[in-house]
Amino acid sequence: MTNNVGVRWINEEFYGFTQPVPPETDRNYFKALFMVANGDGVITEKERKWIVGFAAAQGASPAVIDELQKYSGSDDLNSLLSADPTLDPKYTARPLIRDAILAASADDEYSSAERETVLKLAKQLGVSEDVVSQIEQSVTQVKKLRQQEIELLFPEGKPY
Repeated sequence: MTNNVGVRWINEEFYGFTQPVPPETDRNYFKALFMVANGDGVITEKERKWIVGFAAAQGASPAVIDELQKYSGSDDLNSLLSADPTLDPKYTARPLIRDAILAASADDEYSSAERETVLKLAKQLGVSEDVVSQIEQSVTQVKKLRQQEIELLFPEGKPY
């Protein structure tokens, strides 16, 4: 478990968590994101960069980061989920679906094959297609609002 102030801030700010996420949950959670991003048979550099960056921001260990840098995302999603009791769908299903959509669309493309993999994941986790659609809409809206805010804050262009 991490004691990193930044990781604790991110977890509380974005998820409302007051306790650290167990590291063993993180490893398989991030691997599941790769499996979804690989739904179209390709993990792009942008997708890999997003997932590894997200893992690092979440406080993943150097060993997990190293593993993710090389991870193919070709394992069986069902086997990963069923073998990991720390991925309790009651708590992880919807965030995992949201983060998988973000990872798969990090290259500005959310293909039908990636979406099918998200729907497969959702079904395994007991989340309806209607809820997946709502999460997809939320992701689209948040990305759009984030871009609008960046443009509002930096009307002359980003300095960095």
